[in-house]
Amino acid sequence: MNAFSSIVRRGHLAYKRRYVARGLILIYHRIAEDPVDPWRLCVSPANFARQLEIIRSLGFQPVWMSSLVDALRARKLPRRSIAVTIDDGYRDNLDAARPILERYQTPATHFATAGYIGSGEPFWWDALDQALLRPGRLPNVLEITLAGEQHRWELGDDAVLEAGKEASWPEWRPFQPPPTRRHAIHDALWRLLAPALPDDRQCAVRELLDQARASTVASASARPMTEDELRALRGDGLVEIGAHSLTHPALSALPPPMQAHELRESKARLERILGTEVRGCSYPQGRSSPEVQRAARAAGYDWACGSLPDAVGWRSNLFHLPRVSVRDWGEARFKTLLAHYIAH
Repeated sequence: MNAFSSIVRRGHLAYKRRYVARGLILIYHRIAEDPVDPWRLCVSPANFARQLEIIRSLGFQPVWMSSLVDALRARKLPRRSIAVTIDDGYRDNLDAARPILERYQTPATHFATAGYIGSGEPFWWDALDQALLRPGRLPNVLEITLAGEQHRWELGDDAVLEAGKEASWPEWRPFQPPPTRRHAIHDALWRLLAPALPDDRQCAVRELLDQARASTVASASARPMTEDELRALRGDGLVEIGAHSLTHPALSALPPPMQAHELRESKARLERILGTEVRGCSYPQGRSSPEVQRAARAAGYDWACGSLPDAVGWRSNLFHLPRVSVRDWGEARFKTLLAHYIAH
């Protein structure tokens, strides 16, 4: 019976992939090459271009998120619809991604973290990378205060990371066995900061950068956009803009009033910058809860995206739409991803 059920289930999934109208939402972050990329956020410009070329060559229909959601609501989703979404608000989205989107005439939806736009400060996870995973000298003892509680780490021989050594661990990912004390501290701080209240986290990050003697101004290759750059990214409408919260917290870890503030204020701030309505949002880290989803509705959004990997269909929750992450993949791996969710 179990074997028979498995066969039926596989057949049902194959039928849905081929015959039922399903769309796919792709997640990107940075279009860049960076030797320090522990979260695998970077897709090289060459691979990004090839991926968009594949989307076109295989007959997929690229659409904005707003168009995809309108079609879902009307139950008129064209088969093989695909939405390219880009999270966070990195400058390389303008310099590298937009020209490639223009070349392949691919509409995209960019979710900007409103509080970082124009701030000149690095995203908080990049501040950890900047202080701990890039060359430089740290104090022998690193001390950080978060929400009134002090945390202390000894670095020993790992206080100094020499130039060129930052690329010595290309396969390492966060929360794997750390090759150095710096990597262990990176993971410990991430676990502390991810659920922290935004003001507490910002103070801790600035304290870290101060002890590392690292500038709070993000490097040109990995900094948030300015307001003018965000407007240029949207341009003539090839890219639509959505919200990605105000400060990129784990929304479900915040008390309800702060959830509401993050969602409402990010929408309002982006609408002031752009002079147009912001209809949708994506949740930082892809995390939400029924409470967060209700807060998104109350904030005036029409829809919201998470990061549960799946295709979308008319039964999808419009306030927790599934999306599929794309990595720095070549042709074969990217085609495999598309085939897994929507048959060629």
